[in-house]
Amino acid sequence: MTNSTQEILLNAKVAKTMSNHSLQTTTVASGVVGTPAAMKYRETPYTWDGVVDIIERKQDLSLLVRSAEQHRVYMAYSDALRREWKTMYDYILHSKFGFQKRIVSSTSKEGGAVSADAFDTEKIITWEAFPSLEEVVSSQTSLCRNDFPYNFEDNIEHWCLWKLCGSVTPDEIDDAKQKLKNMGNVSKTLHWVNPPHLQSLPGINHAHILCLRKGVEDDCSKDDSL
Repeated sequence: MTNSTQEILLNAKVAKTMSNHSLQTTTVASGVVGTPAAMKYRETPYTWDGVVDIIERKQDLSLLVRSAEQHRVYMAYSDALRREWKTMYDYILHSKFGFQKRIVSSTSKEGGAVSADAFDTEKIITWEAFPSLEEVVSSQTSLCRNDFPYNFEDNIEHWCLWKLCGSVTPDEIDDAKQKLKNMGNVSKTLHWVNPPHLQSLPGINHAHILCLRKGVEDDCSKDDSL
């Protein structure tokens, strides 16, 4: 997770904590939770076999969901991103592809413009990536951990293979899987590409890759980090 992502996540967690709105949920079958808005959550982590069943047999990606708490943090994080970045694409270009960033606007917390020498705590800064998505002309890929995976068991890692200027190819997915295997302790991999109606950022193509790691349970039980 990049420093920029960690900063946004910290802001998101603060926003979540300060929120006065509670999320009312109703338990339904199979450990999945429903809300008045028909959003579903899963409180029991997915096993590897369960994920394979969803991806390969049922072929219903809408069954992959987060826990209620994961969703709360994710939504707070998304809200923070929208306040701090011109678009979500700008954030992806900066955080996943390493593009430079620059200030688009800087306003005071009261809503007015501020001078360049004002204290940072008095500013609300909006960033954009450069070059912009429209200015990118060469294809490039980036393999990154998913900052907010679905509710998988600890031995399942969720990665995303992002690509600019084109769709992710089978060869690129195979290469990404090999990189993950080269990290060690990977026993199985699985991938999918979301259909158009499930793509949150259709302007930047990406594939989801899961890897099953051996011995991760012990490591995770000792890790108190986020």
